[in-house]
Amino acid sequence: MRYFLFPLALSIIFSVGSYAQKKEIFLRKIDFSLSKISPVEAENKFYLTLQFNKDVQYKFYVKNHLKGEAGEAVVEIYDQDRLLGTNFLKEKYFNTFLFDCTKTGMYDVVIRFRDNKVGNSVISIYMVQ
Repeated sequence: MRYFLFPLALSIIFSVGSYAQKKEIFLRKIDFSLSKISPVEAENKFYLTLQFNKDVQYKFYVKNHLKGEAGEAVVEIYDQDRLLGTNFLKEKYFNTFLFDCTKTGMYDVVIRFRDNKVGNSVISIYMVQ
């Protein structure tokens, strides 16, 4: 029985080790700031179209409260009108989130500030390998 458990434990250790060795490749940085709220909702958002590739995982880092502003940037990824990923879900806010792309194509990335506030944030996008 000892001989059976040792290879199993060894394979688990190597599996965990290979996961921990994944690296992040920097792709893009987006500076998003809003100094006043417009009555036109579309003017309070930043729109960007990016190409993502199938079977690639993307990681988004959001850094808020730059220059003392209160707003927290909400990042949303859309395929046409379908929301595929966000860092704000069910009233929970996340400074990082992963997006697993299931098909190569162009995706809309929409950035806005939570609770209709002004703010200054930086969003960094990485490819995880």
